[in-house]
Amino acid sequence: MTLRLAQIVRQELLRVRRETTSWILILMLAAASLYAVLSGAITVRGYMGMVEGSAQRQAARVANLLRQVESGHEFGLYDPADPGAVGFTLAPQWVALPPGPFAGLATGLADVLPVFHRTSLATRQALSAADDEEENPDRLALGRFDLAFVIVYLFPLVLLALTYNVVSEERESGTLPLLLTQSITLGELLAGKMIVRGGAAIVVVVAISVLGAALASVQLRAGHFTPMLLVWVGVTIIYAGFWLSLAAAVNVYGRHSSTNATILISAWLLLTIVVPTTLNVLAEQLHPVPSRILLTNAIRDATATAEARGADLLSSFYGDHPELVARASVPDMQSYFATKLAVREAVREESRPIREAFEAQLARQRSLADRYRFASAALLMDDALTSLAGTDIRRHIEYLRQVGVFEDTWEEFFAPRIVSRSGMTAQTYDSLPHFVFDEPSLGIAAARAGSNALGMLLPIVFLAAATVLRLRHYSPG
Repeated sequence: MTLRLAQIVRQELLRVRRETTSWILILMLAAASLYAVLSGAITVRGYMGMVEGSAQRQAARVANLLRQVESGHEFGLYDPADPGAVGFTLAPQWVALPPGPFAGLATGLADVLPVFHRTSLATRQALSAADDEEENPDRLALGRFDLAFVIVYLFPLVLLALTYNVVSEERESGTLPLLLTQSITLGELLAGKMIVRGGAAIVVVVAISVLGAALASVQLRAGHFTPMLLVWVGVTIIYAGFWLSLAAAVNVYGRHSSTNATILISAWLLLTIVVPTTLNVLAEQLHPVPSRILLTNAIRDATATAEARGADLLSSFYGDHPELVARASVPDMQSYFATKLAVREAVREESRPIREAFEAQLARQRSLADRYRFASAALLMDDALTSLAGTDIRRHIEYLRQVGVFEDTWEEFFAPRIVSRSGMTAQTYDSLPHFVFDEPSLGIAAARAGSNALGMLLPIVFLAAATVLRLRHYSPG
């Protein structure tokens, strides 16, 4: 920092200290950020408590069933010694998506997509398992106020409010020509003001981000907390740099403070509201998803048809699995749970085309949104923060994939026992499948955030170049 620039920074610091409006803006930003962080910490701890409580209830349920089996009593249709009763009804597994590394800082899609799934032979992996969600639906409808929202939407507004008139105000008050006669260049004046005003807001957000990471983060693998936090801070600073470079360019190109404010607010609306909304509408129009009602009705019709053909389906099931026939008696082949198993497989096959079409269109929508996220710095920032927080769509898709694998494992465990009428014993209960989420590499999230940061750096370079070119021909008159 040159001596003249350092002098400008000192003078601007003194000036900002006397400006009530600047203090109000910075304090409002700090208050909103603190509230978001505390709310996120409470949310994460509540969710973790819910996950732990679900696991404890599940363990208690299985232990109770085991005690009933060891008692030797007869329990009729829902006998805990009957694998069909256990696999379909008595021992459903609640499989949860663990909170991401910084889940308390960025809710992302965690409040609209299912993070709990009830797995049993009576259920299937749903595209949106809202009926299996343990959260309060009213709370989900209201959404959550998180630090990512503050950074993506409110942070730019504060930056623009602090910097929209750093040059135009001096020119309108008549002090700009005087300042430029004191061996100070306009570039130095602009840089000094941006450093002080933008830096104050950046320091607030970065400090509260660090505090929030300490309060609301989930325990990361050894040595990963600091690198992930540094990436979070880095993309936040780059995002601030984008808005500051935009404000600087408008200041040297604009004529009046009111004009600057209008241009910058219009840019904020365009990049945070209009572009994301347009991309969402475009994705829905280009790749419309089949009606969910159609999917639900198709599954219902397939279920009714399959149940009406229960006996035939069971015979067909044994035809597909001849290795089980020799171990089952004729009455067992017509048993209730074996028929339900055959019906379940038929329903899955009948509804497969619609489910695949639904998922394919959703994938196309996501692909389009992913390609065009570079059209908006706000989209890039939101995607970067949710990726680092572990609340992005890609982690959720991986969770659903692993739920599907677990459902297959659950069926593979129970199906042979149901059709062969093998009883449930203490050893069988001990070997029940358990879901453990295999966390994707944190390096993937960091790389995603890095690519988004690069996407924001390119317009920063362009805006900086435009500002420098304009400074060479700027007239203070």
